[in-house]
Amino acid sequence: MRRPTCLAAIAALLLLSCVPLAAQPEVDARPNERNAPRDTISRTRYNDRIDVLSAGAEFVASGGGGSFFEQYGRLGGEQNDLGTYTALALTGRIALSDDLRITGHAAYHTAGFEELYDVRSGTDPRTPAIAGVSERFSVLAVPLIAGIEFAPIRTQFTSYVGAGAGLALTQVNWLSSVEYANAGYVRPQSNTESFGVAPVLRAYAGLDLRFDRGSIAKAAFRGIYFEAAYTFLPVSRDFFAELRSRGRGIESAPETDDAALYLGGLSFTFGLNLQVLRRQ
Repeated sequence: MRRPTCLAAIAALLLLSCVPLAAQPEVDARPNERNAPRDTISRTRYNDRIDVLSAGAEFVASGGGGSFFEQYGRLGGEQNDLGTYTALALTGRIALSDDLRITGHAAYHTAGFEELYDVRSGTDPRTPAIAGVSERFSVLAVPLIAGIEFAPIRTQFTSYVGAGAGLALTQVNWLSSVEYANAGYVRPQSNTESFGVAPVLRAYAGLDLRFDRGSIAKAAFRGIYFEAAYTFLPVSRDFFAELRSRGRGIESAPETDDAALYLGGLSFTFGLNLQVLRRQ
């Protein structure tokens, strides 16, 4: 009973040995013949300089720092940050060498809040409300950043670090509506509605997962990437100037006209990489 089984196994091995090498994946697994020992694809398979265009979703975890909410809380509101929000990100990388790229980064950040609260005299919640206020706040920023990126070991799983600086176009809208109030309580309806420019800094570390098939075939789709970043993007305005000049009956008004609101902060980005090939 065992002889037919052995004969079948031997026949299967002979059949596999007859499969032509051309039918196997074109992967160079010999470290001594690869330009970088950790590459799974022979570097001679594509001698082109590879540039990368990345598109992703950036999850911002800590937006809303700065002095704005500290002063806003004096009015009676309970909102103290912008919460988590998602920004769209687009990055272009131009290769200067195997381990160095110059980068251009653009993103679309939009966040805000709506809140309805009662204004009371003092801190006792049992005190009758002086007024009821509805707030609607939104901020938009489009950072444009130029930088440099360093990846010392280029492999199928390439880790990298980078940093950049630039400017952000910003737009802020803050409207207040007094739902009810005693005769002496007055708030302006429009606190700020303005356009501005802000400085922006960004530092990050990431992982680029390159797919074999796309690199060999020189297809547009290169792979996926993941980044952790910290972005410093202060939006400064005279947020409280109108309120301080036209408001009446506000017991604990903000102490200054101007304040800063930080977008960005800690973020995580996941997206797709497209490769653009050019001859050296």
